[in-house]
Amino acid sequence: MVLKPLHDAARASFDARAAGLATNVTVRPRVDMPPQPTWTRVDTRPLMPTSPIRNERQDLTGQMGEISWSEEVGDVGPFADSYVDFVKLVEDIQRTTTFRDVASTDILKDELFRWITDAHRGLATQSACDRLSTAVENAVEPTDVWVPIYELFLETDLPLGRVVLKRLSLELLGQWEKEAIDGKDLSAEDTKKVREHWQRLRADYGGRAAAVTTVVAEVGRARELATDYAQEAVSALRLFHHANFTPEAICFCVVKGQEHLISQHLLLVSEGRLKRVVKGLVGRQDRRWVVSEKDVNDFAKMGLGHLHAALLNPERSEFQVAALSALFLYTRASTRAELTDRLVYVFAALEGLLLKNQSEPIIQNIGDRLGFALEMLPDKRMATVKLIKDAYELRSRIIHHRAQIRDVETVRLAFQCAWRFFVLVVLPALPTCKTKTEFIEDIERVKYS
Repeated sequence: MVLKPLHDAARASFDARAAGLATNVTVRPRVDMPPQPTWTRVDTRPLMPTSPIRNERQDLTGQMGEISWSEEVGDVGPFADSYVDFVKLVEDIQRTTTFRDVASTDILKDELFRWITDAHRGLATQSACDRLSTAVENAVEPTDVWVPIYELFLETDLPLGRVVLKRLSLELLGQWEKEAIDGKDLSAEDTKKVREHWQRLRADYGGRAAAVTTVVAEVGRARELATDYAQEAVSALRLFHHANFTPEAICFCVVKGQEHLISQHLLLVSEGRLKRVVKGLVGRQDRRWVVSEKDVNDFAKMGLGHLHAALLNPERSEFQVAALSALFLYTRASTRAELTDRLVYVFAALEGLLLKNQSEPIIQNIGDRLGFALEMLPDKRMATVKLIKDAYELRSRIIHHRAQIRDVETVRLAFQCAWRFFVLVVLPALPTCKTKTEFIEDIERVKYS
């Protein structure tokens, strides 16, 4: 694959910064020093069989670190401020249109490190940018990525944004297992281990849904983009889960590995002796979400198509960006068990779409705009304003006074109001509104008409 060319000025700037890093590498005599308590683990690996071993570590603040290779005189590389410059250069290069969609920071970091070692030794035959471009071009390939979704069961395939949500069938897993074993010269012991591995995969993924997409990029970037696309799709799909308007329910539909499961671990001791170990998940919530073909048709009537089109749009309008961001934040509330957390997420999402700026009064404007957007009769509009005021006061008592929620009915009605707003008002506006200001003005027009 041939990459888009870098802008000449950007290329010159990047090459000059890389050359400065190669010129300013320092030698640190090798001494045994205890690791700093705030440093993360050391990443030590050869990038290629003939390349120097890359030693890298960074502190937890991200403000210090080092990347080096070893020679007889000691460790050689960019340390301290030079390391910060190295990381910043990698990030700046990755953000360009040349590399943003096809290369991860990992591959760029590896290749830039190799270029610096060669340049320091007088062995570099290309500029830094040419070296990175060649490496990425050779690494880019189409990759099919399946991102498993936690306990989501589908009756039919569901295209949503840049992925298709598909059932990961036991038959397909069996086919992949057969391909992994057939033609391999495995011992009986190795074959047993492989089959046990696939048995665990079937238990974890079999029958559940996965977000499937094809990404043309180097494999690290393909994984990152596929995960981002899957998270967008799952966040959008959660809008149609009943937990959004039912305080007692929880939606567990997330990318697998990001589920919020509260567990309990207890040691029961009697007369100094351990009698029993209790461990397991807390609560009796059904973590499965089964979406039938009829459900998908119902979702379509509620505006699923608008969501799909907005997620698929590579050039989203200012309103689509704001609306999707608010919607993702809103549906995250349904994945939390604590009502306190859920109220905070719901109001943060509403504020993001219903306030023109940070100086606007929050409660009155959110209540008024929700009332006029959702209700036709004056009494119902006034009731909505009061409901939002009461629910926001609950939120404030939680945040500022650590109070517990006792008025669950107010929370329930507020959740229902917010859900109706996103389904009945926000989704239909996705194809037509261009800016958040236009969206709010449309609501204000109803108010003053």
